Amino acid sequence: MAGADRILTMNKEMQNYLDKPHIALSIIFICIAQFLFCQPSFSQESQAYSIARDILVKTLKNKEIDPVWSQSIDRFYFKTCDSLIDNNVTIEDRPIKDILTRLFVASESKINNRSISILRIPSVNNYFLQTIEKYKKQPLATLYRQVGIAQSAILEAVFDGPLGDSISIIVGIREMLNNPYFISTRLTKPRFQPFQDTLLYYLANGAPEILINKIVDNDPYFTGLVNNSKNMTVKAVSQIAKDKYYDNVFPFGLAILENRVTADSIRKLALVPTEYYRAFIDETIRLYTSPDRQVKIFLERPIADVNKTFANKFYISEINSLHDSPDKVRFRILNNLSARELYFLLIGGSGELYTSSFLYVYKKFIIESEKVGLDKFLKDIDNYQFGQFVTNVSIYGLVNDLVEHLHEEKFAELMGNYFRKVLSTQLTDDQIILNAMSVSEILNELNHQPVVQRILLEQIETYEKSRVQYDIMLQRMFTGFKSILMNKTDYISDPAYDVLPVKRLQRNNTIVQACFFYDDEDGASSFVSSMATYDKKIWDKKDMGNYILFSSLSGNSMRVYMVAITKF
Repeated sequence: MAGADRILTMNKEMQNYLDKPHIALSIIFICIAQFLFCQPSFSQESQAYSIARDILVKTLKNKEIDPVWSQSIDRFYFKTCDSLIDNNVTIEDRPIKDILTRLFVASESKINNRSISILRIPSVNNYFLQTIEKYKKQPLATLYRQVGIAQSAILEAVFDGPLGDSISIIVGIREMLNNPYFISTRLTKPRFQPFQDTLLYYLANGAPEILINKIVDNDPYFTGLVNNSKNMTVKAVSQIAKDKYYDNVFPFGLAILENRVTADSIRKLALVPTEYYRAFIDETIRLYTSPDRQVKIFLERPIADVNKTFANKFYISEINSLHDSPDKVRFRILNNLSARELYFLLIGGSGELYTSSFLYVYKKFIIESEKVGLDKFLKDIDNYQFGQFVTNVSIYGLVNDLVEHLHEEKFAELMGNYFRKVLSTQLTDDQIILNAMSVSEILNELNHQPVVQRILLEQIETYEKSRVQYDIMLQRMFTGFKSILMNKTDYISDPAYDVLPVKRLQRNNTIVQACFFYDDEDGASSFVSSMATYDKKIWDKKDMGNYILFSSLSGNSMRVYMVAITKF
C-alpha cells in the first residue's frame, strides 16, 4: 500500500497545483525526481510521466499565444510523444518515457527560473527529436552548432550515459565561448582537457586580462599551457605586462609579437593621445581587414570595448566640458581628425556624446568620408562595427540620412549581415531580445525608404525558411520586423513576454508621462526628434503655450507632456 499511498498523495498535490499555479511546485518536482531516479515500477513511471507532462503543458498554455501555438504543443506532447512510446523507442537502453519525463521536468525548470522563453520550447523539442534520430549517424557538434545555450542546457539534463556526457561537454564549451570567464574556472576539469588548446585561445582572445592575471599570479596550470602553446594569439597576449599602460599596449600585442613595434614605443606613443589614437585605429583596421581569420578577430571584442575608453578620455570628455562654448572652441580638438578617427568616435561614444556633439561629429564624418565616398570608406575598413554605428545613428534619427549617403542597396546588404549576427540562435534569449529591440528602432526609421524595405523584406522571408523555422521566438520577431517594414502601426504587445502590467502604470485609468528638455541646443534637438516620433494618426497634439500635450487616440489612455526647462 505504500506505493499506492504515494501515488494518491501525488495526485492530490497535482490537483492542488492545477487549481493554484506554483503551489507545491517544489514538492512535485521532488516526487517526480524520486520516480525518475529510484527505479520506479511501471505504474509509477507512467504516473511521473503524466504529471510532468501535464504540468508543463499547463505552463505553456498559461498565456494565450495563438491557435497555431496551442496545436503545436498538443501535437508534440501527445501525438509525437505517444508515438515514440508506442514504438518502444529506447536511447542507450533507457526507455523513451523516462527520457521524455526528464525533458518535461527540465523544460519546466528552465521556464520557471526565466532562463528560457516559452516561445523557444518548440525548438527544444525539435532539437530533441533530431538528437534521438541523428546521434548515431553524425557528430553531435554538427547538430548542436545551431542550438542556443538555454535549449542545449535543457537537453543536457535529458540524456545520460555516453550521449549525455557528449551533450554536457558541448554545452559546457558553448557556455565558455559565450562567457570566456568560465574558461578560467573550468579548463582544469578532465572532461575539457582534450579541448584545452582551443579554449586557451578563446580565453586569450576574448578575455586577455584574465589570462594575464593567471600568469602574473604564477598559476602553474595556465602558465604551463601558455608555455607549451604555439598559438600566435596566446603568445601575443601572454607577453603583455600588466602595468598602467596595459590598455594602451594590448591592442598592439600581435604587432609586438611580429616585431613591428615594441611595447616601450607604444607606452611613449600613449603620452601623445592624438598620435596614439591614430595608430590604435590603424592597427585595429589592419587586423580586421586581414584575410587571415585568426588575425581578423584578434582581440576583436576587447579592442572594441577599449575604444570606448579612449574615445571618451582623449576627445569626448573635453568636448563635453566645453558644452557652453562656441562650436569653434568646443570642437577645436576635432579639427585635424580623419574620417576613420571620427568614425571610431561615433562607434565608441555611445551614451557619452551629447546630442549636439554627436550631430556635429556625424556631420563632420559624412563630409570627410564623402571625399572618397561613404560606400568606399566602409569597404576599405571591411564595414568594421557597422552594426554598432547604425545603432548609434538611429538614436539620433539619422538613419535616413545615412541611407542617402550610402545608397539603398548597400545599406540593405549591410543590415542583412547585421541581422544574421545579432539574431544568432547561439545567443541567449535576453541577448536576442535586446538585439531585436535595436533592430526594430533602426527599421522604424526606414518608413520612407521603399527600396530598402523591399530588400529587407525579401531577406527576412529567406531567414524564415531557414533552420529557424522551428524557433517560434525568432519567427515572431521576424513577423514584427516585417510589420515595421510594411509601415504597419498596430502596436500590439506580445502576450508571450512578461511585461509590466498596464495597471501599474496608470493613475485614474490613464498613463501620464512627462518629458523635460533643457532650453539649449541639445535640448532643442532632442525636442524635435521626440516630436517626430508621435504619429498624428494615433496621437492628438495640443500646443499649450508653455508645453506640448500629446493624447492617445486609441488603445490605453495616455497623456505625454513635453516641457522645456530654462537654465538658471
